[in-house]
Amino acid sequence: MTRIPRKDVVRVTRYYGVLRGVTRCYGVLRVGVTGRAGSGKSTFARMLAENRASILDADKIAWKLYSNPTVRKNLAEAFGRKIFNKEGAVDRKSLGEIVFTNPEKLKRLNAIIHPLLVGELKHRITRSSQKVVIIDAALLLDWPLARECDLLIAVLAQEDISVARLTKKGTSPNRTRAILATQRPEQEFRTLCHVVVENNKDLSELKLKADKIWQERIKPLLDT
Repeated sequence: MTRIPRKDVVRVTRYYGVLRGVTRCYGVLRVGVTGRAGSGKSTFARMLAENRASILDADKIAWKLYSNPTVRKNLAEAFGRKIFNKEGAVDRKSLGEIVFTNPEKLKRLNAIIHPLLVGELKHRITRSSQKVVIIDAALLLDWPLARECDLLIAVLAQEDISVARLTKKGTSPNRTRAILATQRPEQEFRTLCHVVVENNKDLSELKLKADKIWQERIKPLLDT
């Protein structure tokens, strides 16, 4: 998995005030929400967005890129025609079975998708009509875009809870653990993000935490 050098991401947390001054010149407050699979980060991001913020779901945007002819050609060359279904679309399950068990193939997939994805995210940020943009991305800390965020929030959950959540959505426990094995360890999220949200209980508690963070961490940035 391609990552920003650790020293560069740590610099985000150490020089938060300086970065805030840099990013606000674009006129949009950028809030990054990240976390491991099954942590509930997307649910949390949507809760934040209820405060009249726009939300960019990196996963959904990435899958739209898979219909790009150049991307499809590169994927076919990298992984073969077996990753396409009968309709000719990329089969997410087939591709996942390949890349989440082979670090080199995952790295190759990321090299194809991530530059386009980050470019699209930046483009949408500049076009946002809202003062706050929530960037929902599991791999945000792996991209230079993390350095452009005014606030980085990690949503974390115990592994057994994450596995149970994704099992309910149809992902097998073995595949979930394979995905988790490719992601940053929990401690890195704790070290590299400004705010850590523990999400081991119900949605009502998560909503209270989202509202609290909006009032105490995001709203003050809008007032500066």
